[in-house]
Amino acid sequence: MGGTAYALRTRNAVNFANPASYSAIDSLTFVFDGSLTLQNTNLSEGGRKINAQNSSLDYVAMLFRLHKRIGLSAGIIPFSHVGYNMSAAAEEDIEDPYSGYLVKYQGDGSISQAYLGVGVKVVEGLSLGVNASFMYGNISRAIYPYIADANAATYLVYGNLQVRDLKLDFGLQYTQQLGKKTCCYSGSDLFSGTKA
Repeated sequence: MGGTAYALRTRNAVNFANPASYSAIDSLTFVFDGSLTLQNTNLSEGGRKINAQNSSLDYVAMLFRLHKRIGLSAGIIPFSHVGYNMSAAAEEDIEDPYSGYLVKYQGDGSISQAYLGVGVKVVEGLSLGVNASFMYGNISRAIYPYIADANAATYLVYGNLQVRDLKLDFGLQYTQQLGKKTCCYSGSDLFSGTKA
């Protein structure tokens, strides 16, 4: 959202982009948020038909209050995703033995992060937060030609990225009332006109 998530502060949504926002949750709210993707694709060209079925758990996150000034969030969220399979004709080049062949490009995999975060309201209007995340996943990329010769090299380029690492994200939010009639609104309260 162009960085606007860093400023979002609401009691009814998990904003894992800025852990300082967790302190906005109230004592009567428990938020559980998740997304599941199911995809069924039928492709046909000439007499050839292909069916592709994909499903994935996109993310799961929860948020609840520990103390009147402290909110806690945990979940598994996506960090990066790669998925492509395409081909193109390589240009003719005398010095390149693979030139003129049909070259295939493939990429597959994803990197996710499991996180645990806390947001603390330090003083009225000022909140600090931190997310501790474990990054994990694999991404592979390959470029290879369609060659009839079985003895020819299979890959031009192949790369496999494996991620297993820790990451810390820090957040800060400051809110200030601009006047007696101007206040901060959050989430669905924006439409109801109720002050947060």
